[in-house]
Order: sequence, then structure tokens, then C-alpha cells
Amino acid sequence: MQLFLGTHQHKVDGKGRLFLPKALLAGRGAEAGDSAGSEWVVTPGLDPCLYVFPRETFEQILEPREASAFEAQEYREAMRGLAFRSSFVQLDKQKRLLLPEHLRREIALGEEATVVGCGRHIEIWEPETWETIGRPRAEKGFQGLVKRFSKPPNTGAPS
Repeated sequence: MQLFLGTHQHKVDGKGRLFLPKALLAGRGAEAGDSAGSEWVVTPGLDPCLYVFPRETFEQILEPREASAFEAQEYREAMRGLAFRSSFVQLDKQKRLLLPEHLRREIALGEEATVVGCGRHIEIWEPETWETIGRPRAEKGFQGLVKRFSKPPNTGAPS
């Protein structure tokens, strides 16, 4: 399984291309297709950022939900909402992704980007938005996780 970790600052060139940091790609592994031509999916994030998935990971995430889309309107709308705004992109020889203009506009991404490894996907943030929204939420979430796991287990025995 790939594992994307770390936070990196990178420039976005005039054509909308963004380098995927080598340290971030290390979590994918050379055998997993981090070379030129490997296919990725860029989607709007649930926060004001973009999500970047290796194509095969995106397919794995969607597969169990696709059948539900034929059974319930809310799933159809969610799938449609995700699909029409998403794009396939390929990593070029310089390890850059061409981020679609409509998605860059959606998060007001300019010449700089904060690239965040989030386990099975990568997030791309406009740097100020990352500092004011993304980083504080990540810190709060981490602190909540620490508190949750630092409590002694409930054994059910009377105290």
C-alpha cells in the first residue's frame, strides 16, 4: 500500500504544473508507477483544497459506492458531483502534474502550493489557506486523536 506523508512547499508554473515532491513519491514506490505517464486523478477536496489520488486508489474508493449510485438518488448525485469536477492527469518526465485550470481557480491556487501527504492521497492547498484552515484543523484532529488513545481502556470492571 502506498503511503503519502509530509508537507512540502512548491511552485506552480505558468501552465499550472506542480512538482510532486520526491519525498512524497517515495511512499508510492517506483514499482507502483511514479514514473512519467503514470495516471492520477485530481478532484476537489472536502476542504478548500484539491485531492490527488493514484488512479488505482481512486477506482478502489469508488468501486463499492458505484452500485449504491443506482439504488439511491443521494449516491447518484454525490458520484455525479465528484465525477464531473474531477480530471485524469499524468505525471510528466519531471514529476509534474498539470492541474486543471477550473480546479486551480476553485481553491484560488496561484504560483505557490502547499502539498500535504494524507496517507492514501495527496492534498494541494493554497499556502495561506493551509496555514489558516488546513494546519489548525490538522493540529486539532491530531490532538483529539492523542487524547482518545491516551485514555486507559475501558475494561468493564467496576472501579
